[in-house]
Amino acid sequence: MPNSKSILIIDEDPNSQQMYLAALTGMSVSFHSCSNGNDGFEELTSETFDAVILKIPIVGVETDDFFQRLNKERIKYPPIIAIASQPSTKLQDVVMKNGADYFLVKPFNMSFLKYVVKEAFVIQDMTNESLKSIVNDCLARNRAASIWVKTEEGQGILTIENQHVSRVTFNGYTSDKALKILNQQNPIKIERVWKK
Repeated sequence: MPNSKSILIIDEDPNSQQMYLAALTGMSVSFHSCSNGNDGFEELTSETFDAVILKIPIVGVETDDFFQRLNKERIKYPPIIAIASQPSTKLQDVVMKNGADYFLVKPFNMSFLKYVVKEAFVIQDMTNESLKSIVNDCLARNRAASIWVKTEEGQGILTIENQHVSRVTFNGYTSDKALKILNQQNPIKIERVWKK
């Protein structure tokens, strides 16, 4: 893992922050921590990070407001790993719908957190490229991938396998119509994950 990787931890509990640091020891990453959502938002708008560990609910700001601010400002934010103290389908739906990449519930094995962080580093932000050019790049490389697209009207996922777009989901449309609509949208965020 290159030394340039950095993680922002947004959690008001110093013990949790230390637990995450201990779990990720040996990964050659730098850490920065904040104790509330407003400070975390400021960090995300002024610094560059490769992943975020975000305690849910967020201190100082409503969870959906935090993500809406990120999306409204069209901020290019890194993969977000949301961590909750209790299982909540409603909370999970809110954070995943609004842009989190992972949702973990305590307690969990710290080696699993390390695995998730490594997976988050694999996500590549493609926001400055058109969806069509990203799909064509995947096809030209003959690589399987998942492409996540966030627009003002919702989010979609494209799955590329065996040198074609095998599945597209967006707001309940069929694959063909979903792909056509997504190509016409002005994306807020696009991320690609190469499949093994």
